[in-house]
Amino acid sequence: MYLGTEFAALAVLRGACRARWRHRGPEALKLTFHTNRAFIAQSIGSIEMSYIDGFVIAVPKGNRQKFIEHAKRADAVFVEYGARRLLECWEDDVKEGKLTDFRRAVQAKDDEAVVFSWIEGADKSTRDAAMSKLMSDPRLSPESNPMPFDGKRMIFGGFSPVIEIGNRA
Repeated sequence: MYLGTEFAALAVLRGACRARWRHRGPEALKLTFHTNRAFIAQSIGSIEMSYIDGFVIAVPKGNRQKFIEHAKRADAVFVEYGARRLLECWEDDVKEGKLTDFRRAVQAKDDEAVVFSWIEGADKSTRDAAMSKLMSDPRLSPESNPMPFDGKRMIFGGFSPVIEIGNRA
C-alpha cells in the first residue's frame, strides 16, 4: 500500500466534504464522507507502484547524435516489452562533488558527457519477465545496435519507488 496516495486522497476528501458542508449542510457531509472514504479505501488497496531501471553512462561528446540514434532503437524495443516511459538525459548541469559525483561514478573523461537514463515499468514482475527477452533480442546486440560509449563504465540498477507524486505516463 502506498501511504502517500492515502494522504493525498484524504486531502481531496476533506476538500469535497468542506464544499458539501457549505452548500448542503451537515447531512450531506456525512454521506459524502462515508461514500468517499469507502471509495478511497477500495482504491488504495489496488495501487501498484512502478518499477524503475536507472542508468548512468559516459558518452563521448562527439557521439551525441550516435547515442540518440542508438537510444531510439533500443528504447523502441524496451517499449515493445512493456516499458511505460523512458528518459534519456544528456548532461546539462553536472557539478563536481567533494567526495563523489556523476562524473566520477562512471569515470567520465574531459571529452565525455554524463547521460542519466531511466525506464519506468509497470512493476518488477513485468520487468523481470521482459529482461531475459531483452537480453536475447537481436535488435539490441552490439552488431545491430553498437553502443557509442564504453558499456563497461555504465552503472545501473533496479529500484522500487517509495514515493510517487504526479501523473503516470
